Amino acid sequence: MSDQDLNQREKERNVFYTFLAAYPTLKESVKQVCSPLSANDFPDITVKFRDGSELDFELGEWLECLQMGGAKRSEQIRSFILDAIGKQGPNASGYFSYVMLTLLPNVSCFNNKEDGTTFHSELFALINETDQRWPNEPMWHDPQGFLCTDFGQRSTLAKYLQSIHFPPGSAKKRPSGQRWIVFEETGGAYDPSHAMGALRNIIQRKAGHYGSCIQKKVHLLIHSGQTLLYNTPYHSLDVHSFQDVADAVAKWMSDSSIKPGPFAKIYLLKAVQPNPLAFEVYPDFKLLGP
Repeated sequence: MSDQDLNQREKERNVFYTFLAAYPTLKESVKQVCSPLSANDFPDITVKFRDGSELDFELGEWLECLQMGGAKRSEQIRSFILDAIGKQGPNASGYFSYVMLTLLPNVSCFNNKEDGTTFHSELFALINETDQRWPNEPMWHDPQGFLCTDFGQRSTLAKYLQSIHFPPGSAKKRPSGQRWIVFEETGGAYDPSHAMGALRNIIQRKAGHYGSCIQKKVHLLIHSGQTLLYNTPYHSLDVHSFQDVADAVAKWMSDSSIKPGPFAKIYLLKAVQPNPLAFEVYPDFKLLGP
């Protein structure tokens, strides 16, 4: 088995153990959890029960691939830039408490070899210049502080950053050793239909892919985890919680807008520790944990 297959098998087993943690009554009856030799083999998990019976599980991950790719790429670029900045030391300014960087939306990579040193020098030069100018810039003294969007001749900053925000305040109020040059948290407007559409698609793909070729009883487990980190949120006027998500899937199944294909049961798992949450969404709708 290749390293890639081993990693995939380990990931799937960890997801299934999380499912068992959220479904304690099933866990009590399980004797052994088995994986196939190859990551391409069906099923993903075979469960052997204490009574001698077996049950196959196919796993699917709730992800919107384009959203996840973009979010992971931005996270990686932010990490590379923070590495280029290096040890920040204490914030010596008495005028702004921290410095917040915002990436340009179209940045696809950070060339640390060519731009790392220059980015570092341009950033700290701008920070020092802002600190020196602050007493003579009354417009910066209001609660909004100073939002720098024109970097002048500092072309490396302009290559990667949309803005740099200097919120007013005392650096002394920040805990010692805490980073004071940080990135703006991702967020903003989003369309929850993207996340729900991705969930519908993974169920349809799994059901359509295997069709009627499976002759034995198989259960489908759709799990989220990275969804909550990298995809747009699913919250909307109608969907407030993960239970609402599960309820929506159950309604898709009950009105036949999604066909179950070969799957006798379908589950939805919120694979987030320390309190995973699991629902059966087909053929019944119910919470599986306490």
